[in-house]
Amino acid sequence: MKAMKGKKSVGKIFSDVFSYLLVAVMLFLIGCQIVMFRSDTYQKFGVPSIFGYSLMQVATDSMVGDASDSLPVHTGAIMKQVSLTDVAPHDVITFRSEQVKNGLGEGVVVSHRVFEVMRAPTKEGGEASFAAKNDEEYSIDGGSTWVLSDGSTQYASATITIRFRLVNDRDNSVVSHAFPNYSSDTPGFFNFYTCGDNLEAETCGEGGCPDTYRDVVKQSNFIGKIVAHNDALGWLLGVVMSTWFIPIACLVPLFLIVTFSGIDLIKAGKKEKDDEDREVLLAANKAGVDLNDERAFYLFSEKERFKIQVREEIEKTKAEQKKQLLKEMKKKGNAGKMEDVS
Repeated sequence: MKAMKGKKSVGKIFSDVFSYLLVAVMLFLIGCQIVMFRSDTYQKFGVPSIFGYSLMQVATDSMVGDASDSLPVHTGAIMKQVSLTDVAPHDVITFRSEQVKNGLGEGVVVSHRVFEVMRAPTKEGGEASFAAKNDEEYSIDGGSTWVLSDGSTQYASATITIRFRLVNDRDNSVVSHAFPNYSSDTPGFFNFYTCGDNLEAETCGEGGCPDTYRDVVKQSNFIGKIVAHNDALGWLLGVVMSTWFIPIACLVPLFLIVTFSGIDLIKAGKKEKDDEDREVLLAANKAGVDLNDERAFYLFSEKERFKIQVREEIEKTKAEQKKQLLKEMKKKGNAGKMEDVS
């Protein structure tokens, strides 16, 4: 007698779905890792990105401020790779700094606010362009006259130097920027001049940073623009970047998969044994065996279990032969149906 296959239990369905989801998540994470490590920004500056976006946790207090896009320490920032022409004064950009260096003397990746933008001519003999924050003034005549910036792009001769100063500190904030030189290899070359929102930051050292401090960002060091930030994201990134996270994130899913698989095997084995015991009991009743006679019932059950085992082996062998025959027929292009001779 061949037992009929029952419907899957709710626990079995949950186990299968959970296992598939874990495998899918692991494959997704592996795929993200491959995409990030192959990204251009990672190859240049170690900043991984997925489809042009990067997630970072702010490590220093240089961008602590009152603006809506200031960056508190440990907040999570979302950076987007954008065109150089999409960067304007007031934007917060991420770049490799040549002024801020690590213990090895190498430039580090930081995010600061753009104060001024200087662009070389796009063609030989053409005009250069510049822009400044709208709380700054600029002068193109050496400081004789000053014009309040509205943040828009202005044009001037590439041979002059532009002066800028903050409206709220005109005497102590004057800086001068020369345009990048025109090059046929990089026409319209950009330089961005940035500063953190916090002039009392730890990175400024004792006494803080002056109003004239600028990080000079060549376009070759530009990475992207900060488009959003969130403290909850920062907490999550802090957890993900912890040394214990990767081992736990890999071991826990594997442990759960093994555990659920083990439970399924135990349940399957128990069901198989229960089905076999039920079949033996039915056969004993049919044969008229006295169930109270332990010796007689034991001898009968052993013979019956042996028969069940032989029957299952025969059915297994026939199923494998049938499968092999179907495979051979498929290879020969035989589309006919094989009769079931069992």
